[in-house]
Parts: sequence; structure tokens; C-alpha cells
Amino acid sequence: MKINILYEENMKNGHKKYTTIEIPDGDYSLMIEIDYQQRLAEAPEDKKYQVKKCETVQEVFDLMNKREYNSWHTENRHRTEIRAPFTDDESDEEIDGLDYVADNTDEEKRDYKFEYEALCQKIREVLTPEYADVLIATALDDVTPEEYADMHDLKRDTVYKRLQRAKKKYLKFL
Repeated sequence: MKINILYEENMKNGHKKYTTIEIPDGDYSLMIEIDYQQRLAEAPEDKKYQVKKCETVQEVFDLMNKREYNSWHTENRHRTEIRAPFTDDESDEEIDGLDYVADNTDEEKRDYKFEYEALCQKIREVLTPEYADVLIATALDDVTPEEYADMHDLKRDTVYKRLQRAKKKYLKFL
């Protein structure tokens, strides 16, 4: 017996491409019964009478193919309708519409960089270099005082004291 199965990866631009599988002849009543019980359990109470038992294995697979295709179609139906802007050529390549959705991550990174540099400049104007470096590293760059002490060959207590004094002086400025 031959049956046709539709796999998700075999659907291109809404066109179904079935895979044919040869199954040895035999009694498939158990498979048909399990499918019927599953569909019956999934059906709402008021529509259970509409669930019909399949006669052949091919009908079971046709129902699965229909569900698989509908799921794929719901997910991908609008993906290839968008064409590349300002092009006249008709290329055969697939175009994913998500490629043309605005992405402003670069702008956000630039804004963050400008804010960071402006804040660093204000801190450096108010504080001495050793206090400014400690405050910038711990407050803006998320470096722990212990890590800062290791990087600059300082004692941990020295870094904590500088940080404490830097915060105090900067708060006076504000």
C-alpha cells in the first residue's frame, strides 16, 4: 500500500510536495482507531458527533497533512509577498519580508555611546583622574572594585576608599 505524506520542509511558497511511502499490507485498524480517539478527545463537546472514523490509512495521513499545511500556511503566508524595494528585476530568489522591517539597534547603540561619553566627560571635569577612573569603571562599566584593584595593581581597600570619596565629591557637584 502506498500513502502520501506532507512534511513541513517540503512546502515551498504554498506548493505542496508529497512524499510517497510504501507500507506493507496489513491490518491498520489499531492506527485508525487511535487516530479516531485522539480527534474525538480534541473535539469540543458540542462537535463530537461530527468526528468521523477514517476508513483507510491514507485518510488518516490526509487529515494530518491538512493540519500540517494549514499550520505552515498560517505561519508563512505573508512571507514572500514583499518585494525588494526599488528593484525592477524579477529574480527567483525567496524574499523574507522581515528583512525590510526597520531595525534601529545601531541608532540605540550610538545614542548610548554619546550619553556614555558625555557622562564620562562631566565626571572627568569634576573629579581628579584617579577618582574619575574608579567611578567610571564601577558605576558605568559594571566592573567590581575587586576587579578594578586587580587590573590596576591596587589594594581593595584603596579602591573602596577612592570610590567612596569620588561619590561624595560628585554628589557635592550635583
